Amino acid sequence: MISIDILIPILSILLKFPILIILPFYKFSNENRITIIICLIYSIFINGFLIFNDWHKSKGSWLPVGELVSHKRQKYIIITGGSNGLGKQIIEDFLKTYSNIEIINLDIKPWDNSLKTDRVHHFTVDLSNIEELTAVIGNIKSKYLINGVNPIALINNAGTRTEYKTLFQSNIIDDEKIFTTNLKAPILLIQQLINTNLKEKTKDTGQCYIINIASSLGILSPSKVSTYAASKASLIAMSNSLSHELMQDTVLKDRIRCLLVIVGQLNTTMFNGFEPPRQFLAPVIDIKMLSTELIKCLEIGKRGELYLPFYSNFVYPLMFLPYSIQHFARWISQMDSCLPEEKAKAPK
Repeated sequence: MISIDILIPILSILLKFPILIILPFYKFSNENRITIIICLIYSIFINGFLIFNDWHKSKGSWLPVGELVSHKRQKYIIITGGSNGLGKQIIEDFLKTYSNIEIINLDIKPWDNSLKTDRVHHFTVDLSNIEELTAVIGNIKSKYLINGVNPIALINNAGTRTEYKTLFQSNIIDDEKIFTTNLKAPILLIQQLINTNLKEKTKDTGQCYIINIASSLGILSPSKVSTYAASKASLIAMSNSLSHELMQDTVLKDRIRCLLVIVGQLNTTMFNGFEPPRQFLAPVIDIKMLSTELIKCLEIGKRGELYLPFYSNFVYPLMFLPYSIQHFARWISQMDSCLPEEKAKAPK
């Protein structure tokens, strides 16, 4: 399906180099020469800022995964929710990209090993059960992360929701499970699996890349997913705070980095059962494309946020607008009327 995201690369070039729009109609004169000079100055400023921003997100010492595995003792990537959907795509792409890494998968669903590999170590665990998760973390630390060695990456991908329903129809037991899976489990994994007891000249524990998979619904929340949206909003806040905490530490800021991923709807079963509206403006994201982007970010140690698709970049600005404009935008997008009523609990 055609979407605005297909046009973004072209529009981006034109916005960065507006002189390309002018040149086909250019006729030499003093006034036109001033216009060309202004366009050139604008392009230098905009592109210089973008280059600086990209440098700032990845500045500092950071080893690519291949070099990290060759020279350090690190070889494990830990992911939650890797038995299907986005998580399974990430595992598949990471195994293809890196021949010498191994994956530790934590999921309530069993690993079917359709990839036919012995480089995936699966732990069946209910992430909404903190005691069960704590026991699994102990096993991982004693068996794989020996002597406090950090994982190459910790990818908090798992998420769950209840059926589509209003806040008044929900119950506190299901709400607690959602918050534990979507927020408390990532916090516990970060606290327990990542070794921050580092000395400036000690590099045995290696570096670590934290990826927190959030959702644009945590910023711009539609009806009937209030608890899920609240849990993702909390994950966004936690991840932002963690990222800047690390930046304040002179040792950790280059050794442990955090990426917050804010995505729209994925082509998985997480939010199935309805036809997404306005797909020209809000296209469904291909998980293969997202997984490829995550590998690129891991290689350079990119900090900050990754927004996909394009409209996700504007969910924060929309929330700053007057309520009447917000309401009109929500009505146009059909975001509050597109979700059906559900009776059975949705799959994870």
